[in-house]
Amino acid sequence: MPQYIKEKKVYHFEKQRVDSPNGYFKRVGTFHFDFSKEWPEANKYVKDALYNKQNYGHASNKPSKGNVVEDKELRDLHGNPDQQMFRSVVWPKREKEISLDNFPNMKRAFEYFELKDYTWKYNVQYPTDNLLWHIDNLPGKPTKERVLKSNTTSTTVRFLVFLRDWEPGQGVIFGNDFFHRWRSGDAWWFDWLTLPHSTFNMSWEDRPLLQITGEPTEKTNKIIREHVPFSIES
Repeated sequence: MPQYIKEKKVYHFEKQRVDSPNGYFKRVGTFHFDFSKEWPEANKYVKDALYNKQNYGHASNKPSKGNVVEDKELRDLHGNPDQQMFRSVVWPKREKEISLDNFPNMKRAFEYFELKDYTWKYNVQYPTDNLLWHIDNLPGKPTKERVLKSNTTSTTVRFLVFLRDWEPGQGVIFGNDFFHRWRSGDAWWFDWLTLPHSTFNMSWEDRPLLQITGEPTEKTNKIIREHVPFSIES
């Protein structure tokens, strides 16, 4: 097991503590590829992703049947379980239906990480889409107590690759850190098992990205450990 996984600690959940990259999240590099034609093409195939329809595919901790418990938890706080989070296409699930030949640069970015047992998801947030603070591995409201009781031993890793420059009104929250002003091709790793995060698009433009998940190889682990981010030219 890689050392960075052995040394991993559960997120602190201290609201006034300042978070910084490299602990639970970090920029690992940038792909200097032209995605400008590929993400609009991917938009043609997306399916809606609503809060109360999540399947938590890679999660070790599954939601209640029909998401009943999680939906009630949100309604009790005056939230809307029918909220549109994002829209997506998942490969290899839809590989027979949607040829990867249409997305050569997205495919190159995914293949660079050399993951095993992978999925990669095209994820786009249209204006007003938002995904409330959550942990990918833990359905419902994220708390330290719930994380400590959950299964966080998985070695599966997750990356995000932004496919378009940041627009004012868009944002990602990793823990207590507000992240914005990304550039197209920026790639980030984050501890998806324990790190609460949120994404939103309150701009007037689409916010497309790739979410890449799988079992790490030696190259993957090296990418995460490296102190100097990679830079891959087209």
